[in-house]
Order: sequence, then structure tokens, then C-alpha cells
Amino acid sequence: MKIKRFDRTVKNLSELTDDIFDILVNVYGKSPWSKTYISEDLQLHWSRYFLAMTDENQPIGFLAVSEMMDEMEITNLAVCKDFQRQGISTALFNQLSFFSGNVFLEVRAQNFPAQELYKKQGFTAYHIRKNYYTEPADDAILMRKIQN
Repeated sequence: MKIKRFDRTVKNLSELTDDIFDILVNVYGKSPWSKTYISEDLQLHWSRYFLAMTDENQPIGFLAVSEMMDEMEITNLAVCKDFQRQGISTALFNQLSFFSGNVFLEVRAQNFPAQELYKKQGFTAYHIRKNYYTEPADDAILMRKIQN
């Protein structure tokens, strides 16, 4: 497995957008993000994407972040179902080792596996947003990792 970093300078934006969309469909059944949203997000100067690929260059997961000064927000993390629980999420998180500021994310209250992953990465819960998610309805747990 290898991980590639992408930002607004990527030359083949359409192919990368399709790869990310396909991963989301694999994980969620229906992507929570449209292709238009992904494409526009990729073009923002504060967005970074890390794409996990098999040795055969098959996209199998990604991590999307927004970086603003000394804060970073993880906006999405997804790994294709057949590749989950193989350390890919951890490898994607390791790509953030360059960042020395605080990192934030939100996670569904019912997504216990993701919460455990985030706790192993040093995140702690600090707030709940009631009824934040739809389809299905769920609260959002806000988590942060304070780095010095």
C-alpha cells in the first residue's frame, strides 16, 4: 500500500474526484458528498487529501483535511469495506505527523468503531451536537487532539 498526497495543484482532478466518490459509495452505499462538492473542495487552498492505494494503484481509502493556520479539521476519512481493519486509517493519520497544531473532527454518536480509532489516535470528545446528522438521524460528537 502507498499513500499519495493531493491538493489544488492536482492535474487530473476529475479522476481523483471519481476515485474519492467511489470510495464513499463503497463505504456508505450512497455518498454523503456529491462529485461537485468533492471537486470544489479539492480546489480550495486549505484542503489536503491523502489517498491510500494498493500496489496495483487501486484507490482504497482517503483522508480529507482542512488546514487553517494552527488548526486542522478532519473533514472525512473512509476506507473501502474490503480493506477495513488493516491499518489503513492509521497509515492515513500518520500523514499528518508534520502538523503541530490542534486537530478537530466530528463523528456520528453511533459510529463506535470510528470513535475507538480516533481515541487511539489521541482524540478526546469535548462536545455533542444534538440531531446534527440526517439519514439516519444522529448526534455528532466533536473530538480534538491538542498537539504542542
